[in-house]
Amino acid sequence: MGSMTVGWLVHRVKGDAHEFLGIYQTREKAEADIAVLTGPRSEGWKVQGVPFIGWGQAAPGVFSQNGPPPLKLV
Repeated sequence: MGSMTVGWLVHRVKGDAHEFLGIYQTREKAEADIAVLTGPRSEGWKVQGVPFIGWGQAAPGVFSQNGPPPLKLV
């Protein structure tokens, strides 16, 4: 089993569906991507820290997308 770390999930609920913008290494990167959206595309996005197992850590609390698969949401 790999080490557990935190990724930052950007998501929103629109009607009955959940939409995902992406998984980010830091909260700042996630918030920066939300900030560039405009109009209806920018409404309702939330950033949430979620634990992951399977990607290597680049620094404490920051995952690296270059780690070995599979990525598991805990």
